[in-house]
Amino acid sequence: MRLIDLIKQEMILVDLQCEDKWQCIERLVDWMVEHGKVEAQHRDTVLESLVDRERSMSTGMEHGVAIPHGQVTCVDDIVAAFATSRSGVPFESIDGHPAKLIILLVIPKDRFRKHIQTLAGIARLLNQADLRDDLINAETAKDIMDIISRRESDD
Repeated sequence: MRLIDLIKQEMILVDLQCEDKWQCIERLVDWMVEHGKVEAQHRDTVLESLVDRERSMSTGMEHGVAIPHGQVTCVDDIVAAFATSRSGVPFESIDGHPAKLIILLVIPKDRFRKHIQTLAGIARLLNQADLRDDLINAETAKDIMDIISRRESDD
């Protein structure tokens, strides 16, 4: 599954400002609820799944990328939110750098194995320095969608 197929333009937050990863995760879950991607009654379940996963091991990767994710039974298909943060969010990343690109994924519990490849594909895509820079510097959600679409159609 390609990133462009996962992320919808309304689920992109440009230059999100958060004090830490916990606030970032909560804001992205609330964004999902506000946009009807997660039902309000399931907000706490989704948030708890993401926080539990993050407590077990940070999802902060290298090069300013974080991919927090959790498994739940209350969604039928994978739900994604994408945020950029020019100043970065402390995410206890592998390389110690703050996360500037955050992709939060809520994955149906019975389909997690299927989406391991999705996680790997996102990580591979965001391993490209020029793409990361373009995304971080994008001004709008539409710009981000265009950047991702162009890159994935080239690959």
